[in-house]
Amino acid sequence: MGLSHRYGDVNRRTLLAAGAGGIAALIGASAFGAGVARGARPAAAVRQVAKPLIIAHRGLSDIWPQHTMQAYKAARAVGDDIVIEADVFASSDGVLFCRHDALLADSTDVEERFPADAGANVWELPAAKLEQLTGTGGDSSLQGGVTPPPADVKVPRFAGLLDYAKAEGVRVYVETKHAGAVAPLRRLLARELNGATPDVYVESFEAQHLVDFGFSEFRNRTRLMQGLPDDDSELRAVGEYASVLAPAAKAITPSAVARIHSAGLSVHAHGLEEAGLPESDQGSYTSLLDAGVDGIFTDRCDVGQEALNSWLRRNR
Repeated sequence: MGLSHRYGDVNRRTLLAAGAGGIAALIGASAFGAGVARGARPAAAVRQVAKPLIIAHRGLSDIWPQHTMQAYKAARAVGDDIVIEADVFASSDGVLFCRHDALLADSTDVEERFPADAGANVWELPAAKLEQLTGTGGDSSLQGGVTPPPADVKVPRFAGLLDYAKAEGVRVYVETKHAGAVAPLRRLLARELNGATPDVYVESFEAQHLVDFGFSEFRNRTRLMQGLPDDDSELRAVGEYASVLAPAAKAITPSAVARIHSAGLSVHAHGLEEAGLPESDQGSYTSLLDAGVDGIFTDRCDVGQEALNSWLRRNR
């Protein structure tokens, strides 16, 4: 289902994000609220979206091997509104792969498949080798005895995730994990934005990635964010070029959310476990939703979606 059917007649936009000190900055799109146009005055201090988002961090990654098509498909099965989050590195020959960890020995079978490359990082191997690797991890006790097709637990190309997202009408977050991923991602999105594409939001903890990304070709779709200033006047000024901010959950309070909203910015929370909020507990999501956040990143999007549905029923 296309964006115009699900959200009304609105434009697709690409989000850019940057952050520092545990803050990821995400740049606005219609699905996250109207955002603030360059030079526009900030919006009122109210929730920026009619329905908060549950963002599947690395897919349904507490259950299935993270950043595999199985994890993404399981997240998609949770509901039509789930947003799939992917991290990307570029291979040695410039192909984007979905990976969170640079070291391939973390969460792949590289040691068994290519022993000589056991200490390699993603950017040190070509695509022909990376796509042979199988993701590891997840919790077999929660997999219901399901054995996914072998192809669905391979390390996937990001272009493959985009193809899946287009077919399913799913929104995608993509985070650059290494400077070498920036130029390939820019080229890929430039091509994708010329045709049918899912809603793609680009995020990064590295401000320099966004500078290097060079978003002039996405001028009508992106606004850059560089962090959360301590001074309210600086935060309000951010509303001239950004529409979403994603602070760590431990920083989320109703007053903090209201302060960010007063600058015309939406709020997405990440890092629930680090804040003492178990992702397997619906109450963790309820507390953040009650604080006014507009979206939540989680490894357990199934629990998050259930919590959101219950919260929406109570707050109609």
